[in-house]
This record gives sequence, structure tokens and C-alpha cells, in this order.
Amino acid sequence: SAWNRDGTKMLMGKYLLDGKTYQVIKSLPVSGEFRWSHTDPNKILMIDSSWIFRSYNVVTGVSTNIRQFSGYDEIRMGPWERNISNDDGFVVLSGRNGTDYTAIVFNIKANIIESTKTFPGKWEAGIDWAGISPSGRYVVMNMAYCNPSCAGQVDSYDRKMNFITQIAPKGEHGDMT
Repeated sequence: SAWNRDGTKMLMGKYLLDGKTYQVIKSLPVSGEFRWSHTDPNKILMIDSSWIFRSYNVVTGVSTNIRQFSGYDEIRMGPWERNISNDDGFVVLSGRNGTDYTAIVFNIKANIIESTKTFPGKWEAGIDWAGISPSGRYVVMNMAYCNPSCAGQVDSYDRKMNFITQIAPKGEHGDMT
């Protein structure tokens, strides 16, 4: 959502707006991919261009580094259909090593990697997006194995990345509720 949890603020790109009047409050000094916190209306959670997962308070400007992810050529939140569990406890990050795709289930509160699963050769023409369920119990992935413009099946895993079931035989954009 563009709005924070109480509807008082809104993000449009890097611009923070008043959630009621839509007036620009300020431009945020953030880079990378970010989402509003589900528990703090003044906080966004993000993975920045240095592969640091951090929180940023849009009112005070205080940035808190949570974890540096190393050992990957690139780290993304999701990408695209990214989300954080409703308690701000879990997120799925996508790591690239060459053409290999690794789903990284990150426990934000405990600052630990719960699990990973690598899909060899699937970065460019493989996985379209990955996300955590609102409860934080499941990982959902769009397995677009044919090419980046071709939608593939949507699969579910538990947080340890054990396959559970195919949710849909074909999927494209997805949001979880």
C-alpha cells in the first residue's frame, strides 16, 4: 500500500506525502526497495543498494541497519511483489549469484536467516517473484520458468522452504491478503 498503517502518510516513489491532503512533506534519502511497517506508522523497512536490510523512520530520519547480506551479486526484496509479514517479523529476499536464484527467508526480529533455497540458473528466466504470507508462515513464489515475460505456476513453501503445494497452474502479478 502507498499509505502507512494509520493512513496519515503516503509514499509515492521517494516522496513522503500527507495521507489526507496529499501534500508533499519531503523527499526521502532512501534507495532500493522498501515497504511500510505494519506495526509502526512512521517506519519503512527496506533493502538498500548496498544489500543492507534496515529500517528508516520517515519522521526522525533515523536509519537502523538490521543486517548486511553478503555473498550475493544482488539482493532484492521480492522482487516487485514484495511484502513483509503483518507482525514485521519475516520477509523473503531474493539473492542472485551469477544466474542462480536463492530465496532467503529472513527473520527480521531475531535477525537470522531462517532458511534458503537455491534454484540453479533461474535468476533471469526463472522466478518472477517471491513473498511471505501475511501470517509469516508461508513463502509464495511465482515460478516463471520459461522466460521473464511468461507467467509460471505459483507454488507455496513453509518457512524452511519445504514445498507444500502448487497454488495455481499459472500466475503473473500477485498480492497476498
